[in-house]
Amino acid sequence: MDTTASRAIVIELKRKLASDSVADFRHVDDFGLEELRQQLMRWTSDNADVLANASPSLPHGVVNRVAANWHLLLAIADAAGGEWSEKGREAGTQASAPHHRVRPGVYRRWYPDKLWASKTSHVSSHC
Repeated sequence: MDTTASRAIVIELKRKLASDSVADFRHVDDFGLEELRQQLMRWTSDNADVLANASPSLPHGVVNRVAANWHLLLAIADAAGGEWSEKGREAGTQASAPHHRVRPGVYRRWYPDKLWASKTSHVSSHC
């Protein structure tokens, strides 16, 4: 692994096949996105001290630069609670494997709206 790649979390992307059916992405900065931004800012503000002082346990074999890459992501997963700690560590283990191949779907399940959707009721009750 070269120096630049060792400082990044590499996610291999594959082109969509003609047989794949996906919805087009259209960025619209509407009320829903503004509300989500506010909820994320509030969650971040509420959890800043926890994240700043976090010392998450790292998966076996995740060391040095790779550990630095995953430190904050795993701290966020731990702060989010529930199944996110386990899912974060699964993603970290997969991404840090010697072959650097991520099992399809690990990141898709780990990141987008499900994390924030699971926290929306908690966050919005404080906004």
